[in-house]
Amino acid sequence: MRSNSNFWWIGPLVLILIRLVISRARLSKVARDSETLVFTVAPAFRYLAWCVLVVVTVLFVRAIGREETWVLVISALCVALVSLAWPSTFLCTPSVLVRTLWWRPRMLMPWGDIVQVERTAGGDLNVYDTQGRCLCFSRFHVDPRRFESEVLRRSNLKAAIAASELTSLR
Repeated sequence: MRSNSNFWWIGPLVLILIRLVISRARLSKVARDSETLVFTVAPAFRYLAWCVLVVVTVLFVRAIGREETWVLVISALCVALVSLAWPSTFLCTPSVLVRTLWWRPRMLMPWGDIVQVERTAGGDLNVYDTQGRCLCFSRFHVDPRRFESEVLRRSNLKAAIAASELTSLR
């Protein structure tokens, strides 16, 4: 079977870009604002997301009047979904863990209410509280090791569990 595509290199390029963003996130350091630690996404991820938004928007505007309606609708949906998927910012204050999203209200978790930190196979961290709420700290956020150690220290937990581990009833 022979492929007629000359764009085979886009897939490996996208994978390399994703790996680069993840490694930059791990190497970036957390920002400090007086007694608060501010965990944002890595700048490389923000730049990549902005580029996707700009390119899709430009293609969308250029296609108005020349393309089918369904192409325009899909382009507009892509812009909306990338905007809604903009990652959250985490604030570690002395008394509470805060997650902020631009389109949702802040979620607050007092340190005493945190009952579990779970590490997924992909490198994300899920923080659970006594009410069953979950905060997801993605692999694209800066300094994930520092975030994990701060949450464990401030919530007085011994260690994070791996999501793939079997649960025990001890």
